[in-house]
Amino acid sequence: MSRRLILSTGLVNRLAGTDNLRTIMTGKKLYIYTGTIPTDADNLVDNNNLLMVVTGPSNAGLEWEAAVSNGVLQGSTTQTRSGSVTAGGVATFFRFEDDGDTKAASTTEERVQGLVGDAGFDLWLQDTTLVVGQSRSLPTLQLALNRFYIA
Repeated sequence: MSRRLILSTGLVNRLAGTDNLRTIMTGKKLYIYTGTIPTDADNLVDNNNLLMVVTGPSNAGLEWEAAVSNGVLQGSTTQTRSGSVTAGGVATFFRFEDDGDTKAASTTEERVQGLVGDAGFDLWLQDTTLVVGQSRSLPTLQLALNRFYIA
C-alpha cells in the first residue's frame, strides 16, 4: 500500500482562509501522468507526460457531494466521469488541477497530487498501463484527507 496525497501551498492557503475543500475542488479535472513523480504539488510537471484527463460530461469539471463523512469527499453520484487516453504509458501519479493550471512551479496554483497504482494507492486503477485511444471511466471518486496529530 502506498499513499502520498500532497496538497499544494495555494490550496492549503485557501483552505486556511475562507473556503472548504468541496468548494475548492468543484470544477477541477483529474490529470493522470506517467514518469517521475514530483516531490511536491507546487513543483513543475512535464505536460509531455500527460496520459489522460478525467472530466465530467462534455469536458465539464468534476462535481462533489455536499455531505462529507470521516474526512472523505465523495464524487457526485449523478455525474459520469471519464476520459480518453491521449498518450500511452504507465500511470504513476495524478493531480487535480484547474483548466488554466500552468503546470509550472507555483505556490498559488491549487492542486492535489497523489500516487496511482492498485488497491491501497491514492488513485486505484485496475490496470495502470494506459493505451492511446482507450476510454476510461471512473465510476467512484473519493478524496480522503487523513487526520494527523501534532505532539
